[in-house]
Amino acid sequence: MTFELNGICYDQCPDTHLFNIQEGRHSICVNKCLTPLIFNNTCLKKCPEERPFEVSGSCAGDCPKENPYKELTTRNTYKCVERCKSLIVNKTCVYVCPQDAKFQYKWTCLKTCDNDVPYAYYNSYINPPMYQCLKTCFSGTFLYNMSECVPDCPQDAKYHYDNSCASKCNSERAYEFFDGSKWHCMKTCPQSTFLFNDTSCLKSCPKETFRFKFKCVYNCPSSHPLNYTKNKEEFGVYECVKHCPKQTFFSIHTCFQKCPGGMKGHALKCFNICPVSHPFTDATLQTCVSKCPRHLVLKNNHTCSKRCPSDAMNIENQRCVQRCNTYEAVIEVTDQGKKCHDKCPHHLLLQERNKQCVKSCSNGLIVDSVCKQIRKCPYEKYIEHSLIGRRCTNRCSQNFFLDGTNCLKECPPEKVVAGAECFDSCPSSYPFSYKEFTYRKSNVSSLADVSYSLSQLTQINTIEETEVCSQDVDDYMLPMVQEQVTSSPLDL
Repeated sequence: MTFELNGICYDQCPDTHLFNIQEGRHSICVNKCLTPLIFNNTCLKKCPEERPFEVSGSCAGDCPKENPYKELTTRNTYKCVERCKSLIVNKTCVYVCPQDAKFQYKWTCLKTCDNDVPYAYYNSYINPPMYQCLKTCFSGTFLYNMSECVPDCPQDAKYHYDNSCASKCNSERAYEFFDGSKWHCMKTCPQSTFLFNDTSCLKSCPKETFRFKFKCVYNCPSSHPLNYTKNKEEFGVYECVKHCPKQTFFSIHTCFQKCPGGMKGHALKCFNICPVSHPFTDATLQTCVSKCPRHLVLKNNHTCSKRCPSDAMNIENQRCVQRCNTYEAVIEVTDQGKKCHDKCPHHLLLQERNKQCVKSCSNGLIVDSVCKQIRKCPYEKYIEHSLIGRRCTNRCSQNFFLDGTNCLKECPPEKVVAGAECFDSCPSSYPFSYKEFTYRKSNVSSLADVSYSLSQLTQINTIEETEVCSQDVDDYMLPMVQEQVTSSPLDL
């Protein structure tokens, strides 16, 4: 091989231009290399196959002891380094353990977990996820196949047994139990469960079996021969009993909470037809009764129901009828239907135009408990503005104030209070006045210090101010504190 320098060929490059660059079949001598590697005085971008590893800018057949690990470069070559930045497999630096050495212990990738760290765990909580070798399984995991830690036991070893997975329960813990998420092997069945087939603990017995002494049995024993069928709250539960429990009904060797198939309960038995002494059926309990309970109405002359049918919505003497007995009857609309009355109950008003009993009179005026569509009272002097409507009266009720011809719960804010009346200003009979404050919707439960200023109280309460007229100057010597006791929700 010859080397070229300034158009002259040499057997080897002179000392002034010691290095060479290969260009095709020629080698050109240079005084320094611009490539990352130098091997045998040749400038290289990549080490040759016989010396593939980069060491301190040169090439070697293997990494030396002081830089024993091989690290992949951005040029897709390997350089020797003192330590790896991430993981190690066969003295090679990797970022993820390969499939043939997928188990990680500290910074090393292993083909299998060895004796010192015998258990493998697939950790999905780190990024990227990987298998780790452990001395003991993490809490909350289970040992599977004597070699792997798993968060849940797989189907071929589904039983959780002392932090391990088992394919079946042994004689020490013979009973299987499913808690809703995991299978367990138990020494005894948990509380409120039932033993089935001497192998399983169940929260409820299968449909074809009966409960008996916390077991599921296919047939009731002679000591408890009756089938107690729970067909209300615990629908579909069957239990072996010696006698029918209280408030149950008997029919064909079976005790029922509620008689089945349209049958009616009476005297602890089930009947297809109620007896003459108790001819009516309580539809809510499916029992025979002598008369309907007060909260039910009689429909179709034989059934006690919560509500009358649409073709007989009127109620006369607790019976559903198509219309009231008398044309003069008044109507009270209820959840059961339309009750017929000779006159409205005392807590209701008669609405004159449609003869209905109502709770309030939204339009018109109330005259003698009748809601009339009129604008003026016929005889009375005043109109009282109450919660149930505007009522005609000759005298305001207690705790109401007379304002002209109106009885009000409170005087308008621009007026003053004198006795039980509202005025534009204090009359001569009430020459003195003071401010009365009412505190509403306060979040403060107590006020021990009465020295709070009015501005401070305004920040924590809604304050209503009323000017009160008085006949005596002593009435307003301590008005604010007295009014807090009587009018404020605060507890002083």
